[in-house]
Amino acid sequence: MQNFDQLNKEDKIKLSALLNQKVKQIGGKNFFLNMIETIEQASSHPLVSNACRLDFEGGSVSWNKVLFQDKIEQLKMHAPSSRLWEDFLAPIDSAHSKKALNLVRTLSPVEFIFKPKRFEDGSGFMLKAFVQDPTTAKTYLDPAFEAIFFTPKEKVKKILEFENKTVN
Repeated sequence: MQNFDQLNKEDKIKLSALLNQKVKQIGGKNFFLNMIETIEQASSHPLVSNACRLDFEGGSVSWNKVLFQDKIEQLKMHAPSSRLWEDFLAPIDSAHSKKALNLVRTLSPVEFIFKPKRFEDGSGFMLKAFVQDPTTAKTYLDPAFEAIFFTPKEKVKKILEFENKTVN
């Protein structure tokens, strides 16, 4: 999401709509941004927690597999350079391809479940780190996953507000 400003208007609107949908499902913009702030302020990345859980003011996130620091470092390295809805496994060079394939194999089965504290705040949602598009045979980093776990809060705010600016 680091490259949000370089996206075309259609992709910006699509991304903003995707994140705003997640905002509604987790209880609102404040809870969503609080979740991202909690992730940013953690001393070590929350995804490496042995508890496979992150609690924040408005709810919790849980996942079904312990993740190791090396995989998180790979994601941190690749996330800023990844292009929205672009094939993550596109061959760049053999060293990158092998690491990318191993990263996708490790993270693809992991499900991240987001739940608000109160049922009235939303239904919550589930997502995976990678999305495999059967129509194009592409595997890409889920933009919502990237925004939540690897994008600074201020950039996410900008993305969320983009939809409102274009509608008015």
